[in-house]
This record gives sequence, C-alpha cells and structure tokens, in this order.
Amino acid sequence: MITKSQVHYYKENDIDSLYRYLESSASPTEQRFILENLGKLPNDFRGETLLPYLQAENEATRYYSDRCWCAASRTTSARWA
Repeated sequence: MITKSQVHYYKENDIDSLYRYLESSASPTEQRFILENLGKLPNDFRGETLLPYLQAENEATRYYSDRCWCAASRTTSARWA
C-alpha cells in the first residue's frame, strides 16, 4: 500500500510514475487513497488521468476524483484530453 508521504513525493518529483501506478497497479482502495491525498495539484497535472475514476463504482473514489478534477480545472496550465 502506498503511503501519504509517497503520494506527495511522487506528485512533486515523478508524477508520471504516480500516474502509471494509479492506472495499473493500484487497487480500488489505493486509488481512492491516492486521489484523497493528492492535495494541491502541480501545474502540469494531466486532468485526463482522472476520467476513469469519475465513474468508479466506489462513491468515495468518485468524490475524490471529482474534487481533483475541479482543482485541476482551476489550474490554467493543466493538460486535458
């Protein structure tokens, strides 16, 4: 299981690895945990990464992905699909 400090480390230093982990390795519980703990998103955050989680079965995953989606949409330089 990924830790909160690891989420923050990867977010600041290797966001692509965090994307890959979220998309391929993370369990639904870890996906929610990562989304819940992303905090302030970097300017180059790829908003399209959140799309699959906006329709997740788990309500908490949908909530946190929506929260991140809204935060990313306020970041003017965020990249979108």
